Amino acid sequence: LNGNDIDTAQLLKACKAHLKLMKSGGASLRLVAKDLESNLLKAEKPFKKAPKKGKTLYSLLESERHSGIHKEGNELENES
Repeated sequence: LNGNDIDTAQLLKACKAHLKLMKSGGASLRLVAKDLESNLLKAEKPFKKAPKKGKTLYSLLESERHSGIHKEGNELENES
């Protein structure tokens, strides 16, 4: 990884820890935790399917874009 890359596995691990903390926050954070959990599961699925392809956050997003699941016009910026 170079200085601008984000390691996907480490990011997912940090998000899981953050989710655990949010879930312990009670009813006031329940909706936010549920949304985070949903997004986390969506990100984990393609990563687990092909971890080498999604080693960095950028490569994970690129593979998602190339999969065709987004409508035309949704482009990833290099710095996203």
